[in-house]
Amino acid sequence: MATRSIEHQSRPFTSFPNANYILPSDLKEKERLNKQHSMLKRVFGEKIIFAPISIQPGDEVLETGTGTGVWLLDFRKSLPQSKDLSLYGIDIESKLFPSTDLSAGALHFSVCSVTLLPREWSEKFSMVHQRFLMPALRKTEWPRALSEIYRVLKPGGWIQLCEPGDWSAGPITEKHKAMRRALYDLRELDLECTKHMPTRLANVGFINVQTIDRAMPLGEWGGQDGRECRNDIIAIWRAQKTAILKSGGLGFVKSEQEFDTLIDDVEREWDATVGAETHWVAFYAQKPL
Repeated sequence: MATRSIEHQSRPFTSFPNANYILPSDLKEKERLNKQHSMLKRVFGEKIIFAPISIQPGDEVLETGTGTGVWLLDFRKSLPQSKDLSLYGIDIESKLFPSTDLSAGALHFSVCSVTLLPREWSEKFSMVHQRFLMPALRKTEWPRALSEIYRVLKPGGWIQLCEPGDWSAGPITEKHKAMRRALYDLRELDLECTKHMPTRLANVGFINVQTIDRAMPLGEWGGQDGRECRNDIIAIWRAQKTAILKSGGLGFVKSEQEFDTLIDDVEREWDATVGAETHWVAFYAQKPL
C-alpha cells in the first residue's frame, strides 16, 4: 500500500534524473548556503583549505556539489595566483550557480553528478573539494562518488570533504533525530557518513587520511556561534518538510502544522539547553603518487 502524502506548501526541487537530494533549489536555499559558508569558516578558524597542498600556477581545482559556488569564489579570492588557476564547479542543479561576474579568473560551472564525472577529466585536478552531500548520496553511491573523485585527481592530489556529525540536546531533539533517521533509512541515505568516511576513503585507495572534528554550541546560550549554527540547521530541517510529508510523516507527524511545531520546539529546546551541541567534521586525503 502506497504511503499517502500529507498536503503542505512545497518549495522547488531539482529535476536532475534519479536525484535523491532532499533539500530544495531556490533563492531561500541559495541565501542559506552562502550564510553557511561564513559560519563554517569561523568553525574551522577561518580556514577553507585543510589539506597540506601547495597550489601552483596552472593547477586545476574542482568542487563537486558546488551549490552556489561560494567556496570556489572564496578560494579564488584567497590565493594571489588565482588568476593562473582553472576552477571547476559541478552540481545537479544550475539554479544555485552564482550570478556574480566570473570574468576574473577561469571559472567553469556545469550540471553533472559526482557519481559520473566526465571521462576526459581523468587525472586532471590537483584538488577536489566537496561538502554536505549526506542528504544527496545513497549509501551505495558514496563508494562510486569517491572513486570518481579519485579518478579525476592527479597522482599526489588531495580530496577535501566536510559533513555534519552528531548533535545532542534533549528529548525533543531525540524525537526529531528518530524522524530524520527514518527519512534517511527510507531514502537510503547515510546519516552516519562521517563515521564511515575514513574507511571509504581508504577503500578507494586514498592515503594520509585525516579527520578534523569541531564541536559547536547550538542555541541562544552559545552566543553568535550558537545562534548561527542553530539558524543553519533549523533552516535545513525546515527545508526537509517536503521529503518527510510526502512520505506520510513517517509516523511522527500527521500534518504540516505538527511538523512546523516540532521544529519550533527543537529550536526552543536548543536555546534553553546549555551544552546542546553539534559537530562539523572535515576530512582530507591524498591520492598516491
